Amino acid sequence: MNEGVKVVAVLLVLSFAIERLATGLLFALSFLRQWTKLFPDPALLDPPSKVAVQKRLVLVHFTFTAAMAIAGLWMFPSVRVLGILGLQPDAELDALLTGLVLVPGADRIADALKGQAAGLPRPEPPPIKVTGTLTLEQAGASPDPGSRRAGVS
Repeated sequence: MNEGVKVVAVLLVLSFAIERLATGLLFALSFLRQWTKLFPDPALLDPPSKVAVQKRLVLVHFTFTAAMAIAGLWMFPSVRVLGILGLQPDAELDALLTGLVLVPGADRIADALKGQAAGLPRPEPPPIKVTGTLTLEQAGASPDPGSRRAGVS
C-alpha cells in the first residue's frame, strides 16, 4: 500500500477516534452535578442562555479534541502531513500542521455522523403535493360506473 494512503487512513482513524472520545467524555461529564451547573442542558434554556452555553460547550469540545490530537501526535510520531509530501520541514511545524488537520477533521467527522456533511444543515424535504379530483359518495349508494377510471378501484 502506498505510504501516502496509509497516512491518510491513519489521519482519518485518528480523527474519528478523537471525535468519539471527546463526545464520550462530554457525555460522561454531563452526569456530574458540578458540570451541569457550569454547562446546563441547552435544550432546557431560553434562547440567549442557550447560545451562551452552546458556545462554551463548543470551546470545551475543541479543547478536548486538541488535547487528544496532541496525544495522538505523540503516540504516532511518524504520521506527519508535510513528511509524507516529501518535504523536509521543521519537526515542530510538521506536528503543528498535522494537529491542525486532526482537530478540524474530528469536527467534520462529528458533523458527518450527525448527518450534516460539511457543517451545513440538511434542507427540509419539500412538502408532498397531491393533485386530482376527489368524489364523495353516499354510504350504501351504488357508485356511478362512469365516474371510475380504468384500473382504479
